[in-house]
Amino acid sequence: MVIRKKCTRDQIVSSDIEKAVAKVINRGGKTLADNELDADADEIRFTLRLPKKLLMEIDSIRKTRVGKLSRNQFIVEALNKAAKYTQKT
Repeated sequence: MVIRKKCTRDQIVSSDIEKAVAKVINRGGKTLADNELDADADEIRFTLRLPKKLLMEIDSIRKTRVGKLSRNQFIVEALNKAAKYTQKT
């Protein structure tokens, strides 16, 4: 009969972390070719990094508007306004 040592919490957490790391590694990333823009696509997805202070300002403005407005939609509207303004000048 084999007697096994009881697992400690640290061993269990460590195992969970290792599994999570392995999952991320196995998922892989995108190559440069994958990130190139598709001329036929109506929508392009990308990551935008904003300062925390600006994000907080955006959220406070969004809350004053009627109805629910996502951050993404707010930023798209602001960019459209800026593009139209720039084209006029």
